[in-house]
Amino acid sequence: MAKILIVDDSPVEIKIMRNFLQNWHEIIEAREGKEALALAAACRPDLILLDIIMPGLDGFAICRALKSRVELADIPVIFITSATQIRDVVEGFRCGGQDYIIKPFYALELQARIKVHLELRQSQKVLQQYILQVEQKNEELKEMMEKLEISAKTDYVTGLANRRCMMETLQQAMVRLKEDGGQDAMLLGDIDNFKRINDTYGHECGDMVLKTVAECMQSVLGSQNYLSRWGGEEFLMLLPGTGLAEAKQCAERVREAIAQHVFVYRSQEFTLTITLSVLGLTADSALDDSMRVLDNGLYLGKRCSRNCVVDSRDGSIYFRQQSG
Repeated sequence: MAKILIVDDSPVEIKIMRNFLQNWHEIIEAREGKEALALAAACRPDLILLDIIMPGLDGFAICRALKSRVELADIPVIFITSATQIRDVVEGFRCGGQDYIIKPFYALELQARIKVHLELRQSQKVLQQYILQVEQKNEELKEMMEKLEISAKTDYVTGLANRRCMMETLQQAMVRLKEDGGQDAMLLGDIDNFKRINDTYGHECGDMVLKTVAECMQSVLGSQNYLSRWGGEEFLMLLPGTGLAEAKQCAERVREAIAQHVFVYRSQEFTLTITLSVLGLTADSALDDSMRVLDNGLYLGKRCSRNCVVDSRDGSIYFRQQSG
């Protein structure tokens, strides 16, 4: 049952409207402006029938007050009044009224107009709920897309950037080098004898090793450098603004941190090593060629001794230690 607030200073007019409407609607009554505003705020009627000519606040002032309040602005207002001048009708719509009925009114017409405006308001509520649901779904979809985008660029085992993400970072770095000059460096590391770890302890242990190696590398590299799982047991690092000599030293710190770490899996302790190749990047570097040179350097280090740092430009071993 819809709730209707009748605002009129005439008890007779209120009684006439109440007698006609009370069988279909819940009726609330107010005889002056302040009372009407208080009841509207307290009861939140579905529709307001509002006289214009009243002592104190007139109907126009009451309507403006209602429409100025966010929580009451959507309540439809039908002016029902003896004010017949066209300027009054225009002012009624101007101040926010939805309809205008001149007294004496026809009961069936009043009921029809009330029905239309109640249905319109209900439709607006349904539409607003639908809009809210759509906005909520859009936010959920946006959040899901952001998670998917992160997932698409993240290695699920280590939580590092994956190959796709690192390729984007490298391409951006090449653009920066060509525009601004300077130098960067790349390190490519491969865990030595990783297959033996998987064969001996299982793939769960292999995943633990990958995570731990990633943590060791990150602790050496810090947040200013980029680290990714390049594939399998390979890790690719980008050191922005770093020269070759400094990059070699960084690679040695990575190699040493991993060699000194004691890995523990189900009470079994073991150590492992990593081989790294180093290559400098400048504005003249081509990314595809640089990756091939870096990979060749890594292959050379694996073939020579493992557990070493290789300068990919000339194949010289910056550091070599026989793995145990």
